Amino acid sequence: MDSAIWYFSILIAIVFAVGLALTFVPVFAKWSAYRHSVLIRLDLPSRLQPAVSARLMTSGRGAIAGGLVFTILGLVALSLDVGASDNTRSALFFLLGTAIAGGTVGTTVAALTGSRTIPSDQPRVARSNVATVADYVFPLERIGTRVLVVLAVAVTIVIAVIDAGGLVSAAVFFAVLAAVTLVLFEIAGRRVVDRSQPAGSTGELVWDDALRALILRDMLIAPLTLSSFSLILGVAHLLGGDSGPDSLVSVFPTFIALAVTFYSRASRPQRYFITRLWPKLRWSDTADTVTDAA
Repeated sequence: MDSAIWYFSILIAIVFAVGLALTFVPVFAKWSAYRHSVLIRLDLPSRLQPAVSARLMTSGRGAIAGGLVFTILGLVALSLDVGASDNTRSALFFLLGTAIAGGTVGTTVAALTGSRTIPSDQPRVARSNVATVADYVFPLERIGTRVLVVLAVAVTIVIAVIDAGGLVSAAVFFAVLAAVTLVLFEIAGRRVVDRSQPAGSTGELVWDDALRALILRDMLIAPLTLSSFSLILGVAHLLGGDSGPDSLVSVFPTFIALAVTFYSRASRPQRYFITRLWPKLRWSDTADTVTDAA
């Protein structure tokens, strides 16, 4: 492995280390909770802030730990000449893919471990209807990710038959990881939704839904991102040969950033779960005064 790979690995490690350290800073945890409250336009009572902050930081630590572990495994694979190691750029894409996939795996593990309980002497609030993954994740995100993964796999199959090596192997690698992480989402996402929701007030139940929606959307980051990378590399190779990937990949991050910004502002997918599960939500339901909605 050359120096560029090591520099990139060190950069990833530094980013992960800083992110992990921040999850143990109370001010950052509190800021994260209220920032998410503003993002989804949902009041966060001060009595619920510590619990919400703790769950956000647990999810963040899981994502960071998963990304770090997978990055190390990627480095080991490269050192053993396993994976996309035929050139430096391909190896960098290989590490990027492993880090993103690891983040999703870590988020999933964090979401499926641990339990939440409330004292037995407190009233419990339950929802009358049964929620599904479709109630938490905007349809365009769920269906769009599936379509992108299928397209990425189809394109890379064509490319693998025609040619292999360099950025092509990175495209195939991304497609495989995208498919694997999508399967993980489909299986683990249902497990996340099926977990019990012990709540002593409407506010607790609403915020549990808010955190579930966030976790499920985070689990979609890997298949969505990796399939997009795979598609852009694959299509660039088909259209432009050796020169195509350089030109398209250079503008791809900017295009994605603009598209995501427009999509988020136009559709507000973060609030989709409120529309589905809490269409008649009132301010008093999440106020500091504990409300009994039984």
